[in-house]
Amino acid sequence: MPSYFPRDIQWPPSEVIAASRPSKFIVMEFLDRLRGDVSMIIMQGGPYLPPLDEKMKFKAVEKTKYALKGRNAVLELGTCKEEKCSRIYWNEDKNRKISILMKAPPVELIKVAESIVK
Repeated sequence: MPSYFPRDIQWPPSEVIAASRPSKFIVMEFLDRLRGDVSMIIMQGGPYLPPLDEKMKFKAVEKTKYALKGRNAVLELGTCKEEKCSRIYWNEDKNRKISILMKAPPVELIKVAESIVK
């Protein structure tokens, strides 16, 4: 769970989904405080995660490697239904992956990701 949330993200999560098959994972969806639409999705689990792209219609335009507090992460920039979006994902260990998709510039997304990593 992140310790940093941008001001426009509403707490608590609007939806929490957990599954144990085919892979253990948990998904948390957060709404935009003003618009009321899904603005951030955090997924954790492994070894496989279902795609996050569907709900927010994420389309990656640019992809780069990113050093996240000693982890090898992938940072993607793109769009979610014509809005600017960012996604970052990394392996926390061999059985746990974390992925965050957010309607925000990468600077805000990275703050959220860094607040998860200890």
